[in-house]
Amino acid sequence: MTLSAHAPKTSPWDVAFGGHQLCTTDGSTIEIEEFRLETEVQALRTELVVRTLQSGDVPSGWEERDDAENFTTKSGGLGRLPDLEDGRLVGRFTQAKPGLMVTQGCDEAKEIKNGYTELFVQFQVGERGAYMSTMWIDYRVNGRPYTLDLEWGAIACGDDIPLIDGHDYCAGTADDE
Repeated sequence: MTLSAHAPKTSPWDVAFGGHQLCTTDGSTIEIEEFRLETEVQALRTELVVRTLQSGDVPSGWEERDDAENFTTKSGGLGRLPDLEDGRLVGRFTQAKPGLMVTQGCDEAKEIKNGYTELFVQFQVGERGAYMSTMWIDYRVNGRPYTLDLEWGAIACGDDIPLIDGHDYCAGTADDE
């Protein structure tokens, strides 16, 4: 999956890409050892951010609220977390770093009311743009090492973004969408 965002009229600008819930499929505790990114066009600044929603952060009837999208997993948006162009996201935001422990089961995290943990990549971008072609998460479960390939790309449009598999993700402008 490749996500993209068109540049606003001002530079530098900020954009966050998310949508990856961190959870355990079998109930084992996961310890994150490293997040690795492959970047083809470097952002001015790149940060990895974890958004954590506890069950108490999600009020009953959240689905009926005008800001309901701020409770669900977010694929991305312009702005600096937690304040995106389309609203302030609910939850606690911390730097994603080695040692992060993941204990919530994936089945439990499917229900928004139970809360969840979501991974974001936050870019500050200049005129060149930014392009992350993939991300890997190295982790341990019961002492054994594993690597998760997210097969996830993120593009912040700019002058140096190439065609990707023959596709121009930055054709047009944000006003065209």
